[in-house]
Amino acid sequence: MKKLVFILFATLLMAGNLFAQNKPTKGSWSTEVQINPFDQDGETFSLDGLKVRYFFSDKDAVRLKIGIKSINSKYTNDEFDEDTESSYNEEYKYKMGNFNIDFGYERHFDLWKRLDAYVGGSIGFGKNFASTKVKDYSKTISNTSNGEEIIETSKTGELKNGAIVSGDNSGNIFEQAQRATWNINAAIFAGVEFYIYKGLYIGTELGLGCQSAKTLKMEYDATSITKNTVNGQTTTHEDSINEETTDNYRVTNFKTYIEPRLRIGITF
Repeated sequence: MKKLVFILFATLLMAGNLFAQNKPTKGSWSTEVQINPFDQDGETFSLDGLKVRYFFSDKDAVRLKIGIKSINSKYTNDEFDEDTESSYNEEYKYKMGNFNIDFGYERHFDLWKRLDAYVGGSIGFGKNFASTKVKDYSKTISNTSNGEEIIETSKTGELKNGAIVSGDNSGNIFEQAQRATWNINAAIFAGVEFYIYKGLYIGTELGLGCQSAKTLKMEYDATSITKNTVNGQTTTHEDSINEETTDNYRVTNFKTYIEPRLRIGITF
């Protein structure tokens, strides 16, 4: 990794000696993508956001950053008891993601003819969204005085504002879910930019921030169908499930974080 960074830096220095560069001045615009090249929350090389900024002086700029992320996945759990020939299956198809928009200010410092640094701050808001489609099925076979009895239960439903990424058979679907939230964010940051060719640059940024999040009400609507079969005779019972949470709350995280970003952009 260190060798790769050294080779990249040396290549940029040689490229900088061959081509002209255009640092931003009053009236310049720049746009960039921000990529997280370091493993964070199990994700590597994830797109961290898109940013646009405007220089209202040679040293000062305002910026707008938009971050969008979405995950679609599925959790399944299958169990089977050979002795009783009983089976259980659960499937959770969940969607998770977030949308964030941040407004900020940057103060720039000219370090070298191709190297620029800045400090600044930002404030913004966003939403972490989540939902889950639920399917459960169980089958139990037992012997009674009336003969063999087979009980089959199937349930389909949807959980709003909650994502279930694993199952624990607890029976409380709300306790298993990761909740959707509305967020307010604030941060201070510092960064550097190296101009390669004209307005093309790469850079990195470190930020320290905090977040206040308010959970959203979770709602669960489902239909459960139970079939009881004894000696070939089947009876069916259907239930509707409608539940929602009442314990919405706000969490303010005062613990600072450091989030490195690799930035690739162009100034014009």
